[in-house]
Amino acid sequence: MRNVAAVLLVAASFATACASVPPPIVEAPRVTAPPGTTPPIMATPVKASPVDATDEDDIREAVFRHLFEHNASGQQKAARVFCLQLEGKSDPSPELLRRFDGNEPPVKKASLCTFKRGSAKSGVQDETGAPGLIFRIDTIQHTGPAAAVVTGGYFEAGLSASGNVYELAREGGRWIVKNDTMRWIS
Repeated sequence: MRNVAAVLLVAASFATACASVPPPIVEAPRVTAPPGTTPPIMATPVKASPVDATDEDDIREAVFRHLFEHNASGQQKAARVFCLQLEGKSDPSPELLRRFDGNEPPVKKASLCTFKRGSAKSGVQDETGAPGLIFRIDTIQHTGPAAAVVTGGYFEAGLSASGNVYELAREGGRWIVKNDTMRWIS
């Protein structure tokens, strides 16, 4: 009986000691980008700030205008038409398209543009056959009331396309692309 009491006393002491020792703190590894590069975008959920359709179109317009001037396509500004595509291969709204009235080259919805293969006229063309570029926005993520991250890029042909990340800030009531990071190119 004496041995049983001793064993119970040791077990109780051990259990009490273990319960009072906090678990060790383990820090998650920090992800850092090499010097001179942009840190990776993490898949951490961000609380969305309230936005309306006009705000979304303001962001889209800023990114598309940036793409008109800054893309790595072969045509660059020699393209005769710019075709716009939104999330999931959708066409932009008529309201968004009207923002580009008078643009040179003209701006059209992507459904009016096709990709022709295997001929002297390979590449993106509009319904008239004019060569062009498809500019697309894949996602918009609001990272604050005056900040957003957009993914998108351009498509010219099978070996001329890009995937970019655009960081925007609202300044003076306008959305401005502050950083453009190319993630891939073909």
